[in-house]
Amino acid sequence: PINLNIGNSSITNISVRVNVSFENAKIFFSKLFEKPPEIPKPPGLVWTYYNITTNIPENAIEYAEITFWVAKEWIVTYGATKEGVVMLRYDEEVWHELPTVFMGENVTHYEFLARSPEFSIFAIAVKPEALPKTRVEGYILDHNTGEPIKNAKVIALSKDPAMAIRVEGATNEMGYYSLSLTPGDYVIIASANGYADTSSDASVSLGEVKRVDFKLEKAAAEFFEDWYG
Repeated sequence: PINLNIGNSSITNISVRVNVSFENAKIFFSKLFEKPPEIPKPPGLVWTYYNITTNIPENAIEYAEITFWVAKEWIVTYGATKEGVVMLRYDEEVWHELPTVFMGENVTHYEFLARSPEFSIFAIAVKPEALPKTRVEGYILDHNTGEPIKNAKVIALSKDPAMAIRVEGATNEMGYYSLSLTPGDYVIIASANGYADTSSDASVSLGEVKRVDFKLEKAAAEFFEDWYG
């Protein structure tokens, strides 16, 4: 295999297994300090992004193995575990989860190994289902009558650009809704047919259940009048 050892980086080794002899192979590696704007956010919580390319033809690559490390402090901060860490690869407008194996640890970091069929843009992340769940719940009522609004739509959008989180739900007959979220800062948006949309900021910590109620006002009617002279 062709090996590239890297210092002072979350990714410390890239190994490429080829099926043909190839001379002057090169691997180009760079850390991205933010997601490229043309690429959608990957699912889950992102540790960091990388761009890896090579001059080896795609049909000559059997697979590549990427060794990387993630800080324990970062994982603990978000209430996650090492079992949820994964490497993602962006290809054909979709983020693909790569087979990722826990390899070991030192005092400050966990070590992982991921296998990829090709090179591209990569993200080291924690899967959404591996993040601890907190909850925002409440009631959506008519502002004037106090009656519950059934089938009102509720959306939670994360304020953290590193977290691609959008959670949607709807109210029941009692106007009640409940959204399971990961800890963080959110904008909660409530909407219903015939009513003006409204929103509220909400910060939820690990294991917290936050109450956020809404009273929606009827949307102002628009009138159009034709004048003929």
